[in-house]
Formats: sequence, C-alpha cells, structure tokens
Amino acid sequence: MDRQLFATGQIVGVAPGSLSGPRTADQYRVVRRYSVENRPAMYHVRSLADGSQRMVPEDELSAIMPTAQVSGLGKVLRLFPEVVPFGRGVTT
Repeated sequence: MDRQLFATGQIVGVAPGSLSGPRTADQYRVVRRYSVENRPAMYHVRSLADGSQRMVPEDELSAIMPTAQVSGLGKVLRLFPEVVPFGRGVTT
C-alpha cells in the first residue's frame, strides 16, 4: 500500500501551474484521498475561501498545515463538525 502524503483535514495549497482547475492562491482542506493505479494519488479538496471543490493530483499539492496538527479524532471533529451524527457539535 502506498503512503498517504496529506491527511484528511490537512490544509494544503495547489501548485500555481496546476492543470486540475483554475489557478488560485486559495488554501484548501483535504476531504479525501483516492488511489489511482499507475498514477499519483488524487485528492478531493475544498476551498477555504468559497467552498468550491476539486480533484487534484498529489504531486500538485503542498502542505500548509503540518499533518501533526490534524491527527487525532477530536481535532478532526473540530475541523469537520458536520461529520458528527445528527449535526451535534463537538463539546470541549
């Protein structure tokens, strides 16, 4: 199994010369990783600025927020409160 470079919930940037969509300086949150046979993995990302979504090859992404900051269930739930069943928020 290949190694995942970007964690779900991690903040990333898209390369300026990306062929996967418009060139922007936006920051994106990783939603999910998709393995592709004989090609770089693809990542489903969502813009922090306007919520738009796109698929981007792994080699066109760069880390903005280190993976260590998003590890652990509690931190992921704070990043994505909508994943809590029935819309309940996370209490601290």
